[in-house]
Amino acid sequence: MLSVPIQQIGCVYRDQNGSLTEEELNGINRFIPLESLSKYNSHIADPVKKDVNDEVLEQDFTGFIKLWLRLGAKYPKSYIKAYLVQYSPYWYPFSESYDSFSITPYIEDYAILDENYPFIRVDRFSRAYDIYRKLAKGTSLPVFSRGIILWLCLTMFAFALALRKNKKSVLIPLLSLCYFATLFLGPLCIARYTYHVLAAFPLMTAMLLNVNFKRKSTDQPKS
Repeated sequence: MLSVPIQQIGCVYRDQNGSLTEEELNGINRFIPLESLSKYNSHIADPVKKDVNDEVLEQDFTGFIKLWLRLGAKYPKSYIKAYLVQYSPYWYPFSESYDSFSITPYIEDYAILDENYPFIRVDRFSRAYDIYRKLAKGTSLPVFSRGIILWLCLTMFAFALALRKNKKSVLIPLLSLCYFATLFLGPLCIARYTYHVLAAFPLMTAMLLNVNFKRKSTDQPKS
């Protein structure tokens, strides 16, 4: 939940550092070490968020919110910029990943193969694993982009709104859009957060069309 405020404060520190007062710098440093803000990345909140002083934040959460609001009132453009840039992969369906932080393989088995982890991998279904690996290579296609999934859901929502005779059909894409609303408060945009929505999209489409055509058939007068 605090990813957005932390990113906005980080953007202010990067872009407006020369105009920040000593009081403002001390206020920021109380919650977020200033040296950590030098690691600010406009596309992922984790580099800065992991260094937040959780103890002070828990004790004076109201003070953090007041600081965030004051800086936002003084530097609204930086706040808007930070938000739009962080979630730009959702706005632009065919945009490419900006940096390594935005790229995560779909099959994340590299972690358990690290020497620091005491795990031994045993291939009991090696053929199935090979198939999954081949399928994962296709996730670079535009249809798997983070933005295209959101815009598909928005298109479905608009189509459902157009079906004025059946207002309940709006509920079909609405659940996915509510889920997307939570992603716009998250630390970064990454495809694995949206892949299950893409997987469910054919089912949602079938449900929407079924509800519409079923109603039309029942509305027709019997001969």
